[in-house]
Amino acid sequence: MRLGKKCQKSLGERYIFVGGVPRSGTTLVQKILDCHPQICGIPEFKYTHHIIQLRNRMRRSVDNQMIDAICSDTDVDCYIRSLIDSFFTPIIMKHHVKYLSEKTPWNVLVFEELMELYPKARFIHVVRDPRAVINSMIMVRKRALKKNLPVPYFTKTISESIRTTRKCLDAGFDAARKFPDRVLTILYEQLLTDLTGETKKICQFLALDWSSEMIDFNKRNNLAEQSMMVGSNAAYYNTEMYHQNPLAKDIQEWKDLLSAKERVAIQRAFYNHPDLRKLGYEFNLAYLSGLRKFYGQSVYTIEAF
Repeated sequence: MRLGKKCQKSLGERYIFVGGVPRSGTTLVQKILDCHPQICGIPEFKYTHHIIQLRNRMRRSVDNQMIDAICSDTDVDCYIRSLIDSFFTPIIMKHHVKYLSEKTPWNVLVFEELMELYPKARFIHVVRDPRAVINSMIMVRKRALKKNLPVPYFTKTISESIRTTRKCLDAGFDAARKFPDRVLTILYEQLLTDLTGETKKICQFLALDWSSEMIDFNKRNNLAEQSMMVGSNAAYYNTEMYHQNPLAKDIQEWKDLLSAKERVAIQRAFYNHPDLRKLGYEFNLAYLSGLRKFYGQSVYTIEAF
């Protein structure tokens, strides 16, 4: 006997899901969103993609006729929605806002499934130069080691950082291609150089009036602040880092910090990525001196075999 269809179907019209490669600027976007009077930006829930993975496994079991006597695909989706809603809806009611924004970088890996579950939810894909992203991952690894904290798996090697970056980018770009009206792609670099213009673009996407409070995002506390600096999260932020204003001059800081070998590895991984090229990211080694370029290419080639 199957489960009864007692749960109500939520369309997700009050949800914003933010995702992107870890270290791509999702935290900055969430801080900006939370400053809008009609948006509550909650701390990283961290479990949205795990819940969706459970949903996917259960649906496969239904399709394989392993649990189809217990539930259908529709039942699974109905109860998964109810589970997520049970966490999010009370927060919306408590803060009297139009939208709840859930920012966990890994959300990007399940954007498409979330779109199936919530046909009226909105999604923001944050994109940043992979060289800057991976440089930031390297800094996370160093801080984790210094503080004797667990080292995130995607920061352990340059190869793993590249794989994670590509996987997340491709998932976000794929979702945007399939659902262009529901996914807004925001470039981290453009946020730093034209914050007013980019926040107006976000508000237009969400059908909200623009609020000047969004450009003063570091002048107020938010719900996520404390959680971003406790436990293993201390490898990502401290109080000073969390509250500092990112500056346009820091966009190419990676040039001073990445080794020649690291630059060559990243350049080879992304130089022909069509979506990144379309957004204006260029990957070449023109800024390296001839000797450093030769060294980086030689070391990378030797270690690759």
